[in-house]
Amino acid sequence: MLTTEQADLSKEIIYSGLIDSALGMKYCMNDKALYKEVLGIFKEQADKQMTMLSQMFQEKDWDNYAILVHSIKTNALNIGAGELADMAKEQEMTARAGMEDALSEGFQDFLDKYSAVVKEIDTIIT
Repeated sequence: MLTTEQADLSKEIIYSGLIDSALGMKYCMNDKALYKEVLGIFKEQADKQMTMLSQMFQEKDWDNYAILVHSIKTNALNIGAGELADMAKEQEMTARAGMEDALSEGFQDFLDKYSAVVKEIDTIIT
């Protein structure tokens, strides 16, 4: 059952299925202001992280790529973006295994999902 604060936040969200705000609120101790702050930080970091991901991917720097997608996985879970977190986990495990073909297959979909989550954040924090 949603708390009043969660219900109020849910009314503000145009839900596309990318972010489970109830889960994100839970990780933020059901503090609406904190949740919006965490969402804002996630969004602020996204452009730089996507640039870094692309660079590491081009350079085949799989060790650092795996570290960065691990961080994205954790942060995605914290905001309630479970599907993005699952994709990040797959990218992380694939990078650690050095499976370049599998990374190539999933890389653009991962970036597209990351971008979609960032766009959804705009609908929540604005």
